[in-house]
Amino acid sequence: MSQTQVSVISPSASYTDGTYPFQTGGKQGDGLVSELHGKWYTAAYRNRVFFGSSLIAGVTIPVNTATAATFTLYNPIGSGVNVEMISVDIGWPAAATTVVASILGSISTQTPTSVTEGGATIKSIVGVGAGGTAAAKLYTAATITAITTHIPLFIVTTTAMAMVSSHYDFDGKLILAPGGLITLTSSPVQTGVAIPSFAWAEWPQ
Repeated sequence: MSQTQVSVISPSASYTDGTYPFQTGGKQGDGLVSELHGKWYTAAYRNRVFFGSSLIAGVTIPVNTATAATFTLYNPIGSGVNVEMISVDIGWPAAATTVVASILGSISTQTPTSVTEGGATIKSIVGVGAGGTAAAKLYTAATITAITTHIPLFIVTTTAMAMVSSHYDFDGKLILAPGGLITLTSSPVQTGVAIPSFAWAEWPQ
C-alpha cells in the first residue's frame, strides 16, 4: 500500500526548481498547503459550483412558520447529487423597510409544490464551451409544510437599510441530499423586499 508522507519541519525552507522535497507537515501530521487559486476554483472549473438569485425586484422573506416560501433551494429526489451549501448573500435595496429580526435557513426533507422557478441559476465558469447544468432547483415561490428546524444565519439590526448586504458561509456544515431543501425565513416576518442569492456545489453521491 502506497503512503503519502509529510516532513514535520518549520515551513521556512526555499527549494530550487526541479527538486522533489517531502511535503511540509504540521505537528499533528497535517499536510501544509498554500492556495494557488481561491478555495472553490477547482470545483468551479469542473462545473460543480452554481449561483442562484432572485430577480432584481426581490422577494419578501416570510416568517419561519410560513407555508408560502419565497426563496428555496431544493435537491430533487433522484438527482444523484449531494448539494453542498457554500454561502447565502442578501442585498437589501436602498431605503428598504426591514424589521429587526433573525434571518434563518429553514431546512427540511419534503417536496415543494406550486413552484415558481427563481431568477438566474448561473454556473461559475462562464464562456464559450463552458458546460454544467445544476440539478438543484431554485424557487421564488413554493408551497411547503411548515418547518421547525432552523439555522440562524444573521441578524437584521436596523430598520433603515441603505444598500447594505448580509453574508453567511456554510463552510461544509450543510449538505442537502436528494429530497432536502433550504428556504429563507425570518423571525419575525419581514415587510420590505430582499435580493437573496445562494451559492452551492453539487457532488456525486
